[in-house]
Amino acid sequence: MSKFELDKTQNFLDEIEEKATEYCIECILYHYRVSELKELSITQIQEVAEHIEEDENRYADIIILGLRNCVQLWENEHDEDVYGY
Repeated sequence: MSKFELDKTQNFLDEIEEKATEYCIECILYHYRVSELKELSITQIQEVAEHIEEDENRYADIIILGLRNCVQLWENEHDEDVYGY
């Protein structure tokens, strides 16, 4: 019998990240009453980014990743840097 190994873990992790990002998008859209992330103002997306920094220990790592992905999606759409790095 061969040694046990998990296969395709990266695919599984990618799916979880995608689900977390979708969940965070839904929460953000609902809160700000917009239909797409790109409709958020710079002030609104900065609020999301600040929330990540302030409450990072409040959420599971996968939720923080999902929120950061949302900020990055907004940045890509607007060609702006929310964090100012």
